[in-house]
Amino acid sequence: MTTNPVILEGRTHDDLAIVQRSLLGDDAAQALLVARLSCVSKILHSLNERMGNRLQDQDLADLSQDTLLVILGKLSIFEGRGRIESWAYRFCFLEYMNRIRRHIRWSKLAGTQLESVSDLVAHPQESSFLELDDLETRIRELVPPEDQVIRLKHLEQRTFKEIAKKLDLSPNSVKTYYYRGLTRLRKRFQLLRNEQEG
Repeated sequence: MTTNPVILEGRTHDDLAIVQRSLLGDDAAQALLVARLSCVSKILHSLNERMGNRLQDQDLADLSQDTLLVILGKLSIFEGRGRIESWAYRFCFLEYMNRIRRHIRWSKLAGTQLESVSDLVAHPQESSFLELDDLETRIRELVPPEDQVIRLKHLEQRTFKEIAKKLDLSPNSVKTYYYRGLTRLRKRFQLLRNEQEG
């Protein structure tokens, strides 16, 4: 497909035309759109600074990729009422706030309420045989991939990034499964403790 150079050069181009041509497979338009969407990383870094640098660099890099995927998936609804960058800002803000809320939930889950179970998983050699047997039984009861994540994290000492690559998940999904799995383990150990005391 030929490309109209007037539309795709300079800062006076028609943003709606760029998006529409990109969706039709126009290589030049797609290249320009990718360049324009480089704003996503800058917007997220700016938001993070204004919010007190609550996300680390690796988290921001992951968030940038995730946000770009969201934006690319929504291109068909772009109406050209504003610049591409302004339209992308809405998604950046929403995705950033969603990630912050998840981090807050993870921080709460990683607190004292999970400490005993987390210690048991992290240091099985310091636990009794009964506890180890119970632990393995409870881990097997978890739904996938929570069981795999906890085993890889503690028994194989893998990082969240390594687990994400092995299981073909995002690091943030791995963290979600990890803390969700620990929460389920805590509840099941509490039930077991109540049964033993009863």
